[in-house]
Amino acid sequence: MHTGGHNVPFHSGDVAAIRISDGKLVGKKPPGGSFGPSSPVIVGGTLYVSNVFGWVSAVRLTDIK
Repeated sequence: MHTGGHNVPFHSGDVAAIRISDGKLVGKKPPGGSFGPSSPVIVGGTLYVSNVFGWVSAVRLTDIK
């Protein structure tokens, strides 16, 4: 599902979907664990993001609400 936004790490430790046109928060989801600066990757409708321990979490884009 494409919401017309980008998925970025959010200051609360959640992954957030933010609408590009107005910067509005569309949804967010905690991926589990703490994570800091990261280079998230989207492949086939799934967001992959690493945490501070180097572990990778997979979050379906449809789960970010």
